[in-house]
Amino acid sequence: MSMICHLKRILVYDAINSKNNGSSTCVVQVDWFNTLLNYALIIINVATVVSILHRQVDAIPTRFASCICLAFVISFQLCLCLFVADCVGVSIIWCSTFGWLLMCMQTLPSLPTRTTAPTQPTVARAVAFLDCGAIVFYAVVSDIIE
Repeated sequence: MSMICHLKRILVYDAINSKNNGSSTCVVQVDWFNTLLNYALIIINVATVVSILHRQVDAIPTRFASCICLAFVISFQLCLCLFVADCVGVSIIWCSTFGWLLMCMQTLPSLPTRTTAPTQPTVARAVAFLDCGAIVFYAVVSDIIE
């Protein structure tokens, strides 16, 4: 299977066509539910953390380091699935941004902010709740790794 075909499979949760039996054609079946769920979680998590970082005073070094960390996690997910394991999906990316969000939530009340944002901790908690729900969902419905 070509590298491009394998990358397509990873990005759209195509666990069905993990092997193309030596075929030169790239057949990809999109798992719409998992694809939409995982990309939505990435967008929601990153947007929440960016919102928190945006409101911090003098957060330029933190923002830069956060972008570097996010780029590393994306690279790690893709390299893991391309070269190490036969996996599909982007769940490591949103799970790591969930950890990033939890770290931000720990320091949220003590950080000096540009504007008063009383709803920011509430939004962060709601996003964390969504992430926990997704983790529980996948723990229930995913196959056991043998």
